[in-house]
Amino acid sequence: MSDQAFIPQSNTFNVTTSGTASTAASQIVSFSTPIASQPAAQATGLPIVPPQARIVNTGASVVYISFTTNPRTAQIPGPTTPSLEVPIATGSATVLSLNQYPAPGQPQQLYINTISPGTSITLNITFGEGR
Repeated sequence: MSDQAFIPQSNTFNVTTSGTASTAASQIVSFSTPIASQPAAQATGLPIVPPQARIVNTGASVVYISFTTNPRTAQIPGPTTPSLEVPIATGSATVLSLNQYPAPGQPQQLYINTISPGTSITLNITFGEGR
């Protein structure tokens, strides 16, 4: 991660968790070419996957999130259930490094995988670089 303040490289867009509590959802974001199932607000205009994303949880419940090159069933961690997802607390802003990149020759896209004990929690996501 860079030591500089976060510099946005895309518009901010919203991702909403499932309307059913504790139900995983995956949403795709394409970086090179918009895809049919991608909401227009998620068309980043970036040619490649950026190094980081800033996530703001505007909802009333923690959200667990991961960014992957293939869809993933997000999990809420428990005593015997580890999770690859990162918790984003209510009202917090977190910058995550995106450490999964598409293989050469593959589409420049990522899946945003979320799960929350609450319902329909909105996250504001901005791709960019910094802390």
